Amino acid sequence: MSASVTNGAEELHSSAFALFSACLLIFVALCDAGFVGAITPQIATGLGSSKAVVAASVTLYSIAAASVALWLGKVSSSSKTQGLKPGSWLPNAAFLFAGSSIIAFLSPHISIFLLARAATGVASGLISALAIAALANASSYDRRGKQMIGPAICYFLAPVFGVPMAAFLTATFNWRIVFVFTAFSAVVAGLFVLRYPLPNRAKKESEVTSTSSSLYKMATRSRSTTMGIVGAFFVSGGLVGFTTYIGIWLSEA
Repeated sequence: MSASVTNGAEELHSSAFALFSACLLIFVALCDAGFVGAITPQIATGLGSSKAVVAASVTLYSIAAASVALWLGKVSSSSKTQGLKPGSWLPNAAFLFAGSSIIAFLSPHISIFLLARAATGVASGLISALAIAALANASSYDRRGKQMIGPAICYFLAPVFGVPMAAFLTATFNWRIVFVFTAFSAVVAGLFVLRYPLPNRAKKESEVTSTSSSLYKMATRSRSTTMGIVGAFFVSGGLVGFTTYIGIWLSEA
């Protein structure tokens, strides 16, 4: 009886760490997504480029992140890749994220920086889609709403933390150190995810979330949901565009 209780406590402890690890990785990726607009002038000066070109990296990042979600939807519905396990792919996405951040840190020219940010966008898109799918599979269908509280908090908290953090590090050191910090954070989160993988507790095959394919089917099931996605695109795009613009404008004003 005592051994059973001990095993249950250990399993609960491990599950809590697995949830924390996945949310930490999402948080790091989301922080990275928003801070370039705040330090665009410093990056432009450091790379000898214009602010408009550096700001274009935000567009590249977003397109890359969205494209990888579409790609995941395709491969997850393919008969050759039905064994795709979101939780097992997460550490790889974290290390790809860290590697591309290091390339951005070392960039000697704006073209290398743009390529690095596009690669980071790919990694960020992988992290978001895979982590949410893995979190969904970590509990039964009736408990998934509660399971998604962590990612929801990360989505709201990341911009509040990420932008001031980037501005502070840039003012204290330089803009390159920001990418070292995000790379280190991604490695730590990736190691946590590797050590504490999310369990797959979906009881039925139909409950298993196959990355973004089921989300795609849900998004296109009616005109209302499709237009909701379109509206979300313009809201998100407008917000990112505004924060990028205001970051540049404030530095000049």
